[in-house]
Amino acid sequence: SNAYLSSCLSPAQSRRETRSMGRYEKNHGRAQLKHKMKFAQVAFPIPEDITFTYSIPNHFAPIAQIGCRVLASFGNSIREGVIVNLLDKPEIENLDFKIKAITDCLDEKPVFTDSILKLTSWVSKYYLSSWGEALKCAAPAAIRTKQRQTIHLVATKDEIEELKTRAKLQAQILIVLSNNGDLTINQLAKHVKKPSSSLRSVLALLQKKRLIDIHINFRPSSQKKYGTFATLAKPIPEIKKEITSTLQRAPKQAEILHFLISNYNRLPISSVELLKTTNTSSATLQALKKKNLVELQSIELTRTPWNSKHIEKTTPLSLNPDQTNAVAKIHHAIEANLSQTFLLHGVTGSGKTEVYLQIIATVLSQKKGAIILIPEISLTPQTISRFVGRFGTKIAVLHSRLSDGERHDQWQKVHSGKAPIVIGARSAIFAPIPSLGLIIIDEEHETSYKQDSSPRYHARDVAIQRAKLENCIVVLGTATPSLESFYHAEQGKYHLISMPSRIGNRKMPKVEIIDMREELKSKNRSIFSRSLLSGIMERLAKNEQTILFLNRRGYSSYVFCRNCGHVEKCEVCSVSMTYHFSKQRMICHHCGSEKSAPRSCPSCTSENIRYFGLGTERVEQETLRAF
Repeated sequence: SNAYLSSCLSPAQSRRETRSMGRYEKNHGRAQLKHKMKFAQVAFPIPEDITFTYSIPNHFAPIAQIGCRVLASFGNSIREGVIVNLLDKPEIENLDFKIKAITDCLDEKPVFTDSILKLTSWVSKYYLSSWGEALKCAAPAAIRTKQRQTIHLVATKDEIEELKTRAKLQAQILIVLSNNGDLTINQLAKHVKKPSSSLRSVLALLQKKRLIDIHINFRPSSQKKYGTFATLAKPIPEIKKEITSTLQRAPKQAEILHFLISNYNRLPISSVELLKTTNTSSATLQALKKKNLVELQSIELTRTPWNSKHIEKTTPLSLNPDQTNAVAKIHHAIEANLSQTFLLHGVTGSGKTEVYLQIIATVLSQKKGAIILIPEISLTPQTISRFVGRFGTKIAVLHSRLSDGERHDQWQKVHSGKAPIVIGARSAIFAPIPSLGLIIIDEEHETSYKQDSSPRYHARDVAIQRAKLENCIVVLGTATPSLESFYHAEQGKYHLISMPSRIGNRKMPKVEIIDMREELKSKNRSIFSRSLLSGIMERLAKNEQTILFLNRRGYSSYVFCRNCGHVEKCEVCSVSMTYHFSKQRMICHHCGSEKSAPRSCPSCTSENIRYFGLGTERVEQETLRAF
């Protein structure tokens, strides 16, 4: 296997694998290396839903487990995949070719638990994607590897000279490499002043001629972050003695020691905070270290996307009858260890968040975890403050707006079991909580829970499937349930819990529904009802604002022939096209195709064309005209 590894890895990777094998031999003895070779089925994030079989080199055997990420040769490249099964022998025997070996094992313990593997397998089958694509969704980019290709010169000076007359670009590339050493493709493109995409075919040709080598290096997308912390190296009495005896002429050093003594309960203290507070330099701190008065430690830091100092701690609130009923029903299911789905139908302001907080506390008392999904990242700070105020450091946050470092640390915090509560957008449904007891989906009707790239999963459906696998509770909270969820509640598949009243019996906002047919009978042909017009005038008189909301783009929703009834439709989608006044074009809002607005009917040639329906462009024009 060493010969194979040397042929397919860069020199740095080969050295790393050799060291890895050497350590294994030293710790476990050569006798154990002679055990029977095993094979791994690996899933890659490609469109094809198949797995690939690789042999496991002996030095990877102890750590190459199901759920671990590995690097393996795939086609002409090396790719990251996940071990989804282990075999004692290949499924197809008597092969005429040698099975490739995995080139690196990225994890010492599995990243994907058995339940997450089962869940992603279900996602791939249900949403018609590959298992590898589903697994890629379950692992944030911050914990995956980054691939870096570098081009290394192999050609001699004579070979470069020979190319100058017949292949100028090839010769130019080789000269740049000769002058600058190994370069990435983007760096090389800047030197030769060509786009990197146009260089790939030339580099492939040079590699085929063995004039260059292309080395592939892999590194983590994000690294752990460490900070320097200071503490006292001796007991306080000895430190005080040193201050009075030897530090009379070093007031800044004495100031640092006084600060550490006065903050003894907080030790160790970040050196950044220490130097800033005492207004001293790192040289002063290093001088104390040399005198063996201060000890400096390197401690791993957890990057947190919120500032706990600005979040007030909260305690459970007293519940109204609706909340008490909701908590009691869900609490009973949690205590009975039932896998059930509850539709919490509560009007805006009914106190659903307090219900969430109190049932999470019940789950935590059973040493289990909870996932809270929210539809919009913009809601995250508000939600975080409520949950951190109640549960403190037990919270982790997972969403796409975090930096790579923050996402890496938050994910590791969950994976290690330090954060049993996860708040995030739809992808947080795959959070690796070791013992899951509760999944809450707030505003379950929101369309943002649907993924728009493969696998095109819906977080609500994935949550219900995960709850079945892990035997936990799902709570779908909303003021306006989706049709599917409300239907399932009516059919008894979900348990409906209603919270029709607001906290403190606050009144609901006043809503008036106007029948525009009656307005037409009263000879009001405007798009605004008389009630709406008077309402807007009243707001303007008070210097207040008005929002006119219409969820329909364009000027008219369809173009219609009054003679024959022909409606202009999209040739691709067979749906009516929307007329946009600003562009003077008909546009299909499904596929985006456009065409000119007709002056006469394409069916009967009549010029009796009319524009019907209402869009935001027309509302804007009518509003300008009226106000």
